[in-house]
Amino acid sequence: MKKLIEEETVKRSHKSRGLIVALFVVVTVLLIGQVLIANRLVGVADQLRVLDRHIQEASRRTDKLSYELRQQDSLSTIAVQAASLGFVKTKRITFLETGNKPMAFGSTILVR
Repeated sequence: MKKLIEEETVKRSHKSRGLIVALFVVVTVLLIGQVLIANRLVGVADQLRVLDRHIQEASRRTDKLSYELRQQDSLSTIAVQAASLGFVKTKRITFLETGNKPMAFGSTILVR
């Protein structure tokens, strides 16, 4: 009877050692996996940060170009450019008669 009890105790001891070793291996594999996944996520986060920076820069350039385009289309900018090219605003309109000479738009020229 004592031998049976001792054998059972030894078997239980071997089983518990096997379970402890198996548990240790599983925990070690999980820890290594977690470290590898964390390392991979850091690399992806860096790529996302670079892409976000590029998006912000492109958005800033788009806003600047949009502002410049609106600036060029504004009437005040066009008036300043016209004045710098020598165009002036007249206060009276003068019509010149061309007589019988053929013209593309009729026989009257509008001059301001």
